[in-house]
Amino acid sequence: MFFTALQQFSHGVSRKITAFLVVVIIFSGGAVQAAEGLPTTATPALWKIEKEEATVYFLGSFHVLPKGLTWYQGNVQKAFDETDVFVMETVMDAKGQGEIAMLMMSNSMLPQGYSLNTLLDAEHYQKALKLTQPMGLAEAQVNRLQPWYLAIMLSVQTIVANGLDPQSGVDHVLQGRATQTGKAISGLETTKEQIEALAHHPLEVQTAMLKDTLDKMDQFDDYMNSYIAAWASGDAEQIENTMLKEMKTYPSMYDALLVNRNKKWVSPLVELINSGKQVLVVVGMAHLVGEDSVLNMLEEKGYKVERIQ
Repeated sequence: MFFTALQQFSHGVSRKITAFLVVVIIFSGGAVQAAEGLPTTATPALWKIEKEEATVYFLGSFHVLPKGLTWYQGNVQKAFDETDVFVMETVMDAKGQGEIAMLMMSNSMLPQGYSLNTLLDAEHYQKALKLTQPMGLAEAQVNRLQPWYLAIMLSVQTIVANGLDPQSGVDHVLQGRATQTGKAISGLETTKEQIEALAHHPLEVQTAMLKDTLDKMDQFDDYMNSYIAAWASGDAEQIENTMLKEMKTYPSMYDALLVNRNKKWVSPLVELINSGKQVLVVVGMAHLVGEDSVLNMLEEKGYKVERIQ
């Protein structure tokens, strides 16, 4: 969701701060090799709901993918070609990227009186300092960062180092195609709602998330590979076991990032289903599987959901 916005954020702050926004790596320097062990083709899960003249397709996205991974073909391409409206979580045009950049900047620093070295134990704090050294950060800068923000930055750095690319992500690619072909583009939530879902958590919850991220850094590529393989398989059960199972270990995060957002999306999705239009909805795959999925919520309202891939 946030990778392109992180790049935009880097343009609005001092050079000193820009140095540690590792997403800049994505847009500069030489090419990186794709991570080993990843699939070369994917058949992501695809559903549809039909009502009278309307057809609304639901495609599960993965926001960062290896360059060259083939997924835009077959039923996915057919669904895109047949629709006039493209719907995503948040529209990431220049305005949306700028808004998220400002929101991230305003939520990136700890409140006065708090510091990272008092939130983390000594072992995790030292690991955080070691991992941020290549970003050009002084300890004083690291010590002021909100845990959620540092967790994302470390994840982005590792994602990029393993050859994954936000510009190859499903929503980014399809938004570009939708713009080129003149489709109407809309979002299910505002940039403010999206950032609040991630940033507005008690510090103890954020700290637990950062600790978990730090613990996984040495095997981060293995975790990402398993997530991407699950997405590429289109196997809803495998996706649920790999993506959702771990998220549920942080109930407040799980509710904020998935359940509550899914509930808010139901109303605009019902409007789309009743619009008589041909629509493609692309959201993160985790929103479309499991008992708390937005598709399950729509089924509970009486809509027939058909899996087509």
